[in-house]
Amino acid sequence: MTRVGLLALALIVAAPLAAAQPVRLGTLVQVDAAVPDDGPAGFGLPSARARSHATVEGVGLFGQVDFARAPVLLDARLALPLGSGVELTAGRFKTPFSREFLAFRGDLPLADRARVVRALAPGRSVGAALEVPLGPTRLGTGVFEDPAALNGGLLAVGRVEGGVGDALAVGVNAVAGRATPVTLGADVGVRLGAGRAWAEAIGTPRADSLQAVRWGIALTGDLPVTSRHHALARLDVVDDRTPGLDARLDVALATEPRPHVRLFADYGFPTREPGHGDLTLRLQLAVR
Repeated sequence: MTRVGLLALALIVAAPLAAAQPVRLGTLVQVDAAVPDDGPAGFGLPSARARSHATVEGVGLFGQVDFARAPVLLDARLALPLGSGVELTAGRFKTPFSREFLAFRGDLPLADRARVVRALAPGRSVGAALEVPLGPTRLGTGVFEDPAALNGGLLAVGRVEGGVGDALAVGVNAVAGRATPVTLGADVGVRLGAGRAWAEAIGTPRADSLQAVRWGIALTGDLPVTSRHHALARLDVVDDRTPGLDARLDVALATEPRPHVRLFADYGFPTREPGHGDLTLRLQLAVR
């Protein structure tokens, strides 16, 4: 563990304790055994996270580090309630774009986020955002540093989401900056009996042509087999400008033998070549 990692963890855990406030600690540890199609089998550590939540003088504090990656600091944010459900957040955190990206990594149904989300969602950055309730919907909007701007620049990000109880959830997002073209996205989630399904699409103009759009869509389904066992699948389609579309199918079986513990097997393969896929076996401990 690096000195920077130790310092970040110490600050995240010790700062709320120093203020004598209740602290809620969490963790996310994921250990993978992977059998890739184009390389040797081996073990991986996708996440080794420590999380801290606290409230000091009415201001919420959240910090998160991940010792399995660099830089280790993921989140360090302050949240100030302004009344009537409005909240101001500042620091380093996730930009309000994409339902799947905003979800906790430990809640993901499959081994990785959809490729279109990883490729086109703006990710984490330093900035400030407002969350505003609008009747049954909620607006999240903010201004962040633009990582794509070499000489400095800002991103404007916005997301509107709403729904009907647990039956339907809909979201629409947009982002734009001087170095980042306008990127639009939409997602919908539905409950179908005991099962659930999600769809998410993102598109942005290509850097080499204003007439062309880079886009992708992910369709995900979750069907409970028993109270602890789930069958999952995701069709992930990306426009990569080659003849035909780059489509990938992931199928997975997941079980939860203990609270906060998850075991699953995920096999993903290109639909053109079902026999050339990657198998991931994961053991996960997630405490929020």
